[in-house]
Amino acid sequence: MITRLYALLPAILLLAGCGGGNQKSDGEFAARVGSEILSTAELDEALEVLPVGLDSVTARQQVIEQWVHSRLLAQEARRQGLTSQEDVQRQLADSERAVLAAALIDRFFEANAEEPTDEEIRSYFDANRQRLALREPYLQIRLLTTDSAERAQLGKVAMIQATSTPFADSLWAMTAEEFATDPGGAIALANRFLPESRLRGLDETVAQRGRSLAPGQISEVFESSGHHHVLEIVSRVSAGVTPDLPWIREELRQRLAIEKRNTMLAQQVQQLKNEAESDGRLEIR
Repeated sequence: MITRLYALLPAILLLAGCGGGNQKSDGEFAARVGSEILSTAELDEALEVLPVGLDSVTARQQVIEQWVHSRLLAQEARRQGLTSQEDVQRQLADSERAVLAAALIDRFFEANAEEPTDEEIRSYFDANRQRLALREPYLQIRLLTTDSAERAQLGKVAMIQATSTPFADSLWAMTAEEFATDPGGAIALANRFLPESRLRGLDETVAQRGRSLAPGQISEVFESSGHHHVLEIVSRVSAGVTPDLPWIREELRQRLAIEKRNTMLAQQVQQLKNEAESDGRLEIR
């Protein structure tokens, strides 16, 4: 449960500011607490930030539950007059400043969404390859998650048959489309290497099974988080190995994009600081 909550934190934090104030519903909403509405569009946007492979039905229920809890507690706090307390007012003011700063940073990044080029990623990889040795095992997996033990067993038979052919990837995609509760997520998950620790973000039981399987092995059908799963370890790369670029391309792209944006943000903050100093709005002693 704790692992799933950590995986849901990005969506919960994104929803923290959603559905505030008096809103009119057009009928398309996921939850309502008094006059506050969580629209389906806001919920869908929040769920987009969840890790690939996380069960979407369970995630939706838990994110909605967290939104409802926060609204109920906040409304009760207002009813009890807590907003008039000095310490609460100070924290609200701090929160407002933090939200405004974050909103400005988001707008700045949207306006300066410069992504690293393939050449920049390749150059960074070539220059730092020895320092990019894997710090933990990386896995390529096929994870079939279904709503019944019977369908999971049928899916496992298809997975076993696929491994004996040269078309395993294509047959896996067909198997996922036929049996998986989230075919797109299952196919995307199988198309990349991921750190072994990332399995815990999907499901702790899945992570335990992953550690016990050798490459080429397919697990028995097992139940976890209200669903039935079959796990296949396609490949495992040991820690300390110098990776190939495709294994970590996405991580390098994210790293370089963050570095670029942080550099531009630092320049923007320095400009604001210079302007504030020149017109007397900033004084540091």
